[in-house]
Amino acid sequence: MSEQKHSNQFHSSNYAIFFHDLQGKILDIDQKGLELFGYTKAEIFNLKISDLHPPEFLEESKRAFDTITKMGYVDFEIDFLKKGGEVFSAEASSRIFDISGEKVIQGIVRDITEQKRVKETLRASEEKYRTLLENIEDSYYEVDLAGNFTFFNKNLPKILGYTEKEIMGMNYRQYCSESVAIQVLKAFNDVYVTGKPVKEFELKFINRDGATRYSEVSISLILDSSRKKNGFRGIIRETSERRRAEIALQEAKEKYQMLINKMEEGVVLEDSQGFFTFTNPQVTSLLGYEEEELIGRHWSDFISPESLEMVKSETAKRKEGFSSRYETVALGKNGKRIPIIVTATPIHSKKDDFEGVLVVFTDISKLKNVSKFQKKIIQKQFESS
Repeated sequence: MSEQKHSNQFHSSNYAIFFHDLQGKILDIDQKGLELFGYTKAEIFNLKISDLHPPEFLEESKRAFDTITKMGYVDFEIDFLKKGGEVFSAEASSRIFDISGEKVIQGIVRDITEQKRVKETLRASEEKYRTLLENIEDSYYEVDLAGNFTFFNKNLPKILGYTEKEIMGMNYRQYCSESVAIQVLKAFNDVYVTGKPVKEFELKFINRDGATRYSEVSISLILDSSRKKNGFRGIIRETSERRRAEIALQEAKEKYQMLINKMEEGVVLEDSQGFFTFTNPQVTSLLGYEEEELIGRHWSDFISPESLEMVKSETAKRKEGFSSRYETVALGKNGKRIPIIVTATPIHSKKDDFEGVLVVFTDISKLKNVSKFQKKIIQKQFESS
């Protein structure tokens, strides 16, 4: 029953798992692997690992092989090739086993094509809207005490949609709704009476095409040479694009949050001192804590004692700007030990100041069990041959 259970785990894994010898000949592969690469077992057993990579990635594959022969394991990202020629990006993790004097390599492959596409889409979206935010042009205006334009720069016609000739002498009631016009009148009155400028008055107006636009307006008094009040001046900052950008960015953040919450991996954000500031539901499920029990705790509270020094050494790389990937043992509630693979990436501000760490980790408990089972099966095969 136990062997059948482990066999079912191997062939129903969410990862592509295969075994090959040192010449690259594939010895076994799970069902997920067959589906991912698009081959039948009969077809894939006639292939070598090098046949599953695009030509331009063969050198990288060779470097990974050299590493595993020296270190016994390697974790890396590389592109793979499907039967039909489609290329996909993947995270690969390989381990070498010595079975009855013969060395066998186990490879675990996870397709990250969609994950990379989402990251690139989000990056492009944020870059697009950041550009919009950084390039908004301001308009300068002057009006008389009745609110009629007496002077303005060349940017004002762009946001109102009227020609310079049409705008000169135009009253604010002509491009504001009745309710907004009342608000504008009140703002002018407050500035006139108190003499204090208004720095950020939100103005909702209608341009020539009938479209509703938004802007932030500053208002201050204009005094003549005798200190007599004779009008108002200020800056109109068109914010319609920014508001749309803010909405788009918020939607992108919500989408990213949703993706994070639906990921199979645990995701943690740490501050620069290593304290948790965010955890996704997978972290709470895996460790057995509620989110409020995790936030504010230090990463060292959840690492097994024998792994602590190794993880400290890996963590020190973050402040130097280096990412790393390693295997360790996490401690859940009530001392539960959980083998995990950790990918940790430093987070820096625009000024390149170290702000924290993005940690993504995968529970490999089942894979550990699969590895033990497969090792036993392959050993039996060698002993009987």
